[in-house]
Amino acid sequence: MSINQVRNSLVIIVFFTNFVLIFYFDKVMKKILIGMFLVFLSSCAMNSNKLSTELFGIKIYDDIQNYININASEVAGTRSENTFFLNTEKNPFNGLVKNKNLDAYQLRINKKKVVTVTGLKNFGEIGSKNFKDRCKAESNYFKTILAKQYNENIDQFTQNYYKNSNAMGRDYLFFSNELRFKKDSKKLMIQIMCSYTNIDNYVHSTIYVSLIDQNYWSENTLETWKRLKIFNNILTELNLKNL
Repeated sequence: MSINQVRNSLVIIVFFTNFVLIFYFDKVMKKILIGMFLVFLSSCAMNSNKLSTELFGIKIYDDIQNYININASEVAGTRSENTFFLNTEKNPFNGLVKNKNLDAYQLRINKKKVVTVTGLKNFGEIGSKNFKDRCKAESNYFKTILAKQYNENIDQFTQNYYKNSNAMGRDYLFFSNELRFKKDSKKLMIQIMCSYTNIDNYVHSTIYVSLIDQNYWSENTLETWKRLKIFNNILTELNLKNL
């Protein structure tokens, strides 16, 4: 065999070996990429499954009877059309986990299923000269702890502004931080909302911290509330600027 033939044979062998290696590594890389993709999908599914569906120890979509006996005479006498329940000393919610920054807790139901869990605190009446938006400051605290609890980024909260008037013509303004997410096929929302109103030239503000079924919120609250553009000065909006 000549030197050229030997050289050509070596070239063919080297080329074939490289081809086999490339083909082999190509298959390995494909398996690695597929594995990484499956791990990513599994992680997303696990994160979705880990999302909490409860607030203050109350699980949304649970039967209301798990938390309070709706047939008790005291409860039956205070409920409104079988949809609203308030935690009281005589009839406390079973399993309620209180937050030290909140004073009261309430549930709303639809067909005996819990669709809204709310904790709230009223900041009382404050004159315009001494008004400090304690509700807004408190809402930042709840945004931080709830974003962590629900495994979401605090930047995912969106801000919305609303207005509503009661039967007496009194206006209420609402500043709402809303974090929307899905759990299985359900659309849920964490809402940290401040309400403001003018009563006898005093500001009355209340914070509401809620876990809400989005469909219930849209069909029962947004139907009557009006969306507003951003408002920065509560006193001006409530006609308290010069008082």
